[in-house]
Amino acid sequence: RAAIQPAGGVCYTGFDETGWALKRDVLYTFDLRCGDDFVPRAVDGEVEEFSLTPMDEVARLVERQAGERLFKPNVAVVIADFLLRRGFVSPDD
Repeated sequence: RAAIQPAGGVCYTGFDETGWALKRDVLYTFDLRCGDDFVPRAVDGEVEEFSLTPMDEVARLVERQAGERLFKPNVAVVIADFLLRRGFVSPDD
């Protein structure tokens, strides 16, 4: 059985679609704990696939984000927030 917990929000500023104006956004975050037998399915066209990845590798993938686009920017900030909140990385990393 899944259990969802509110985790807060992430605020960030980026460029709009034109690349000339700034756009502010707030993403409200939730932690979702799933059972070991849960298998997510990509059915809405938002993602190509899901993979179970160890958290240290997730941290490395987000760090590589600066050089190549592995995640949408709004996804990367939510992942970074999770890594910080759960102690997988420190603010000094």
